[in-house]
Amino acid sequence: TAKADATELYLAERGRLVLKREERRVDLVLGNGIRYSGGKPGETQTYAFGELTMSLNPDAVFRRAELPKGVTEKTIGELRKDIQTKLNGGLSPHPEILQIQQKFSIPAACFVFAVIGLALGLTVARDSKLAGFVVGVGVIFAYYIVMFLAEAYVKGYYADPLPPGSHYTLAHLSRWIPNAVLGLFGAAALVWRARFSERQLPISLPFAMPHLPARWTRGTAEPAVIPAAAPGARRRVVVVLRVPAFRVPGPGLLDRYVSRLYLRVVALSFLALLGLFYISTFIDASDKLFKGVATSSMVVQLLVYKTPQFVYFVIPIAALLSVLVTFGTLSRTSELTVIKACGVSLYRIAVPVVLISLCWSAALFALDQEILARANRRAGVIDDIIRGRPPKTFSPLNRSWIIGKDGSIYHYTHFDSRSRTLAALTIYRLIPGAWRLGSETYAATAVYRQGWTGSDGWIKSFPTSGNPAWRSFTRQPLALESPDYFGTELADAEMMAAAQLRRSIGELAQSGFNYIPQAVELQRKLAFPFVTFVMTLLAVPFGVTTGRRGALYGIGLGIVIALSYWLVMSVFIAIGKTGMLPPVLAAWTPNIIVTACALYLILTTKT
Repeated sequence: TAKADATELYLAERGRLVLKREERRVDLVLGNGIRYSGGKPGETQTYAFGELTMSLNPDAVFRRAELPKGVTEKTIGELRKDIQTKLNGGLSPHPEILQIQQKFSIPAACFVFAVIGLALGLTVARDSKLAGFVVGVGVIFAYYIVMFLAEAYVKGYYADPLPPGSHYTLAHLSRWIPNAVLGLFGAAALVWRARFSERQLPISLPFAMPHLPARWTRGTAEPAVIPAAAPGARRRVVVVLRVPAFRVPGPGLLDRYVSRLYLRVVALSFLALLGLFYISTFIDASDKLFKGVATSSMVVQLLVYKTPQFVYFVIPIAALLSVLVTFGTLSRTSELTVIKACGVSLYRIAVPVVLISLCWSAALFALDQEILARANRRAGVIDDIIRGRPPKTFSPLNRSWIIGKDGSIYHYTHFDSRSRTLAALTIYRLIPGAWRLGSETYAATAVYRQGWTGSDGWIKSFPTSGNPAWRSFTRQPLALESPDYFGTELADAEMMAAAQLRRSIGELAQSGFNYIPQAVELQRKLAFPFVTFVMTLLAVPFGVTTGRRGALYGIGLGIVIALSYWLVMSVFIAIGKTGMLPPVLAAWTPNIIVTACALYLILTTKT
């Protein structure tokens, strides 16, 4: 602790915080320690205690903060007052104008959707429910894409303050652009449907089928006739040599059929989900593009470097949906029943899908180890440039206390990595095997030049018996850690591969930081790639039992399963980061739970 005229140092073998929220009290209870205090140079007082209770400032722990209302939480009257205030202050009120217009444009969109639904519903009426669902989702996405792009353009248009008296017509019309665009499309589609839907398009082929060569026809060939030998002809001896066929194990006809059906659905799901990630990222960065802060090249680079992360998220969901749709289709068309009737069990049918899921797991693991970390770092740099944010590093200003590899405690106010200079450095060296201070060294500055050199400081020594010794120095060599040790960045799991994160955890542990969250993230990196395997095991029995309810039901079920897994994983990861569970158990428990449920369902399903 630091005071205006003195610095106090507490060393204790154990300690705990006692929180009393009702009384707004925070007590720090220390056990078996020593307090070192001193004001003037050379003066030090020590106080040994068995147990010491210190009261901390409750306002620093129980902070009260009232969150102001956001733009979306205000009424029309409050928004109009904000508009007038901004106009009087020379600011652009376009966010408030957009919000007021949205309160009327969104209800009006119901009529627009009704017109579009009437026009397109007649077209897909004879198709499956999935076709109508896909068309509906596409219309909704188109509406919000147009709305967000119009909003981003308005933000870019009003990025610079406009002169007094300027009109904000574009801000008033922005929220109505999606209704106008989709309304015109719906009206045109409805008119087209009413006029031309019943007419048949005559299609004639430029050739007739009888003109095809006879060798192109199938199933009409006459059986081959072997001419009989002429009377009196000499018969030849024909020797037939049979060579045993060596069959190389490989996928059979059933495996190829199931795999082809599964991979086709995987491709469709993968492209659809990847497209959603691209659209959301582009919309998120489009306002910076319209403002002129970012260029189109920067946005394209951002999408390219974010692609590995998108693929990392999309593959498990695509694999889950594909298994549900594949086995749902086989069950709905009764193909699964026919295959079982031929003596093939469900376990054998699921073998190709399970093997492919292991390939997905290997791909996720390789992606995380080789590509993902570098791509995320580059994407983070580009995103920071687009948004005008400083680089995401662990600021040394927030790291004034650090523990060295030998157990020494360092305190400093600032570290300049370019000049390799520490400001206001204090070094506390402990007596090995005891919670006692051996020496205290202070230096106004410490510069690294082939070694650390301190300037304008002093050294206090605390012998086991006798009074402390004190001496000052103008320049003094100091034994410290390397400069890189003080400039270590915070371990960001998304920016590191498993090996890099493991080394960073070791450095954090030696520096006295809490490395438990990073340890949990390391185990999560190892456990997450197996999500495709465990999800495949879970999706096989679900796909069999829900097949006759349609592909739409399977897609909905897949979304529910994915969200449930993500929720369970987030809960256990959060518990593990608090230290209540070991990192290995916190990261692998979701896979264990899903695997147990999958095995139970597989063993209870009719095979």
